[in-house]
Amino acid sequence: MILARVRTSCFVAISFIALLLLSEIALSYARPPFYELDGLLGWRLRSNLNISTTQKTLDGQEYKVLFQTNADGLRTFGHSSTAPIQILVLGDSFTADATASNDQMWYSVLVKELSVLSDRPLEDFYVLAGGGGGYGTYQNVLLSERLSNKVNPTVFIHQFCNNDFVNAHYEWESEGNGRTQYMLRPYAGIGDDAPQYRPGLIAYAYRSVLGRSRIFNKIEDLIQTLQYRWYGDYSQQIAPEIQSRYEKESVALTRHLLTRLRSKYAKIPALMVNCSGEQTGPNKLWSTLAKEAGFISITLPSDVMDAAKARGEKDIFRIDGAHFSEKGNRLYGAALAKALLSDDSSPFMISVNRPMPLKRGSRHDPA
Repeated sequence: MILARVRTSCFVAISFIALLLLSEIALSYARPPFYELDGLLGWRLRSNLNISTTQKTLDGQEYKVLFQTNADGLRTFGHSSTAPIQILVLGDSFTADATASNDQMWYSVLVKELSVLSDRPLEDFYVLAGGGGGYGTYQNVLLSERLSNKVNPTVFIHQFCNNDFVNAHYEWESEGNGRTQYMLRPYAGIGDDAPQYRPGLIAYAYRSVLGRSRIFNKIEDLIQTLQYRWYGDYSQQIAPEIQSRYEKESVALTRHLLTRLRSKYAKIPALMVNCSGEQTGPNKLWSTLAKEAGFISITLPSDVMDAAKARGEKDIFRIDGAHFSEKGNRLYGAALAKALLSDDSSPFMISVNRPMPLKRGSRHDPA
């Protein structure tokens, strides 16, 4: 009798595992994942993607998205990878997620506008955009180091967001319910350049087995959504004195990380934009921190988006109410171009307006 029960239990367990594996395979085939685990970065965009998907705006309009990456897991836009103006963009979900097709993302709209308004052919621009949904500044630092021998930009743009302050701080982020991020994410300390990861068996399971499971991540997303509704935020309420300490420490960490990121591209113009115009907590300091680190801080795009949101323009956001839709990306990119073109003396515009290098043997070549 006991042996029969053991056999039945083993059969049920094996059948359940087999069903899960088949479900994982079927789900991956039907809806290929955009991301994969990465031992250094935590997660990264998969290479050589070519995925068509459908998104929906906050007011219910559907639109198609063609999402593509190159061999390095970067989204690209432009006619030639040897164009004289090479723009590298590193950021989070506002840069890397499939909120719009590659040619409709805010950075692609930016170069289209710059081409028209500066009277320079679009063929002179090429964009490489990397990062990932949920990425913090430190992950972009590490990604920039990984790309250093592969990408040689003439302009760098760092896309920031208000939650980057939380993402930089181990304790603060651990107070929240974003387990699929903080269990995987590398953290940095001031004066310590080595990435640090959450210790323990559960974190190890996330970084190995659990993090690879589409089904597990779907369940986690559902739990996190329920927790968000319960708490009214991404975490339970934190005591004011602890919140204040976290914010001060995250500002110091962010200052350190931005300086480190800027140093990777010290010889070229570097811009910093914030896709969240929220003026609360440490996010009020983002522009100051950007300038301290040596970035050109651009605030107009966030102001434009906030004004459109105040007018009730729901179609500028995805269904989540936070990320930009295709129309929102167009609005943001156009506003960024306008802000840049208003200052012809900025290092960025000087690089854009610089005459094209002549090819030897051309009729304009004095040699």
